[in-house]
Amino acid sequence: MIFIDTGFLIAVLRPADELHPRALAWSEALHDRLIVSEHVLWEAVNELSAPLERPAAHQMLTEIKADPS
Repeated sequence: MIFIDTGFLIAVLRPADELHPRALAWSEALHDRLIVSEHVLWEAVNELSAPLERPAAHQMLTEIKADPS
């Protein structure tokens, strides 16, 4: 199990983030179960609240809710 934080989510979802390539590489290399808290999700959604980034925030929440694990 790996607990992910807001910085990781933002880096994965924001291509302009300087850590985006690193976060994508980590996301592809991770095979353990990922754990995220509601607090981290709220932080990520707030950070992605600009109109152009809202679809990414919505997609993130949709995918997390759809994952049965």
